[in-house]
Order: sequence, then structure tokens, then C-alpha cells
Amino acid sequence: MGAQDVRVTFDVSQVFKGIKPTTITVSTEGNSATCGYGFEVGGEYIVYASDYNSDGVLSTSICTRTKLLSLAQEDLAELGNSTGVQEPVDGMIPPHSKTCDICGFAWIVIIAVLVAAVVLAIYFKKIRKQKVNKK
Repeated sequence: MGAQDVRVTFDVSQVFKGIKPTTITVSTEGNSATCGYGFEVGGEYIVYASDYNSDGVLSTSICTRTKLLSLAQEDLAELGNSTGVQEPVDGMIPPHSKTCDICGFAWIVIIAVLVAAVVLAIYFKKIRKQKVNKK
């Protein structure tokens, strides 16, 4: 996670896979431009988290299906009952890994747009200079 990451602590009401702690801290980038999820205090969410960082904190992003619980009917129907859930052992949660391919792609698109903007600016400046020289 970057220098601007935000950590959010949740009271866990239901777990669909993995270990069920009573609370969990999830990290996300500080803004949506860097794929951060904008959690609101008091909101109820279904959180898809993975990628334990060096501090043992899970992470999530806008690239996952994390969303307000009120908007998660499709997810809840697909997930069904909480199965395969284990009680925590010594308070530790085993690491998993998952990458955010969409976030990587978003950065490529952002960089491509910035490069295109610079190229266009140089092109139009050159045309403007040619018009001034013709007068």
C-alpha cells in the first residue's frame, strides 16, 4: 500500500470464507484515483479483501466487489451460507494473495492519456508557432 493508505476497522458480522475474527482492519488507498475504496463511518459493507501487507493487514480496493451491504444482494445470493469458516488460531489470519489487474490497467490508461496530452500540447504549440512565423 502507498503512503496515503487508509485503515478501516470493522466489526465482523459474517464471514463467507476464511477465519472469523470479531473485528478486522482493512487497508485501502487514500483516494479512488489510486484505487482506494471510500468507506464511510457507520456504513455496512461486504468487503472482499486479500493481499496481507507487511503489517499483516488485509487490503481492498475499488477493483474488488467491495460495496455497501444494501447493494450486495447478488453477492449475498451467490455466496449463500457461511461455509468453510474457521475460528481464529492465536488471532492470526493466514495470508492470501490476489492482484488488482484493473488497477494496473487504470494506471496504464492514465499514463497513456497524460503522454497523449503532452504530445498534443507540443503539436499545437508547434502549429501556433508556425502560424506566427508566417505572418
